Amino acid sequence: MKKSFLNKRELVGKTLEQMLIPCFYTALTTIIAFASLGVSEIKPVIDFGKMMVAGIFFAFIFSFLLFSIFMLASSDKVNESKDFSKGITVKFSSFTESFGNYIFLFAFILFAISILGISKLTVENRFIDYFKPTTEIYKGMELLDTRLGGTAPLDIVIDAPQDWKTEDDFGFEDDFGFEDDFGFEDEAIEDGYWWNTVSLDRLEEIHDYIDSIDEIGKVLSVASGIKVARELNDGEPLSELDLALVKNMLPEDIKENLLSSYISKDENQVRISARVIESARGLNRNQLLNEISETLVSKHGLDPEQFRLTGLSRFI
Repeated sequence: MKKSFLNKRELVGKTLEQMLIPCFYTALTTIIAFASLGVSEIKPVIDFGKMMVAGIFFAFIFSFLLFSIFMLASSDKVNESKDFSKGITVKFSSFTESFGNYIFLFAFILFAISILGISKLTVENRFIDYFKPTTEIYKGMELLDTRLGGTAPLDIVIDAPQDWKTEDDFGFEDDFGFEDDFGFEDEAIEDGYWWNTVSLDRLEEIHDYIDSIDEIGKVLSVASGIKVARELNDGEPLSELDLALVKNMLPEDIKENLLSSYISKDENQVRISARVIESARGLNRNQLLNEISETLVSKHGLDPEQFRLTGLSRFI
């Protein structure tokens, strides 16, 4: 009985049929994964996701087209060339059998050296290092660092202590009814935790500490506005009455920029907005964030649950 064989076109078709479905789902899931980067709202990340989606799509299409074309265009002649790799593999096998103990010893030494090296390894990916110094992106980020106070935002959100009392701990009482004359009867007395001289002095200390870090550029907070008000007050510290006047008599646009962006409406949460200098050569982002957290707890008396670090610098 004569045995039948498939011709070349049938063999190629059967091969593609078996490969198409698993390769399609592999490419599809990878495309979906990279497409999800579009929700990051970070333009370089979104562009990277688009490039990868396009690359995988065209790689899938051209791989199957070119594979089938080359297979059909190849010669039907059986290649009977000599296997030159056989001698090399035989020599390696003989060497392994003869010096097996030395190979194990060498592998163990190499493993020990690798473990030692891994323990000393530190990794810090500066976003600016993804680009060459000659590119426009690198020059632009360097300009932001040197002229505009930093690139990657870092926000420090600080809440009021859980056990703080809403009582009048600062001795400011309305015994004379002056608040009625200014039209802020409710707001002048019922301030939150942060809008008083004691808490603002504490916030200013934290602000100055963040501003003193070499890897940190521009720093903004409520303390920035208080410093401006102090300069307008001939360098004299603001009193509780001054704070009430500042809060209630500022124009809305100035109040939005100086206060509302950095303190909550109930005045129980403040935000310090800083920018990390990406081009700083000594930048170790993880060490920087840990140092800030430890200092806020040890030197400024904040509870670990009372504040959090957020912003792009936290997740790069």
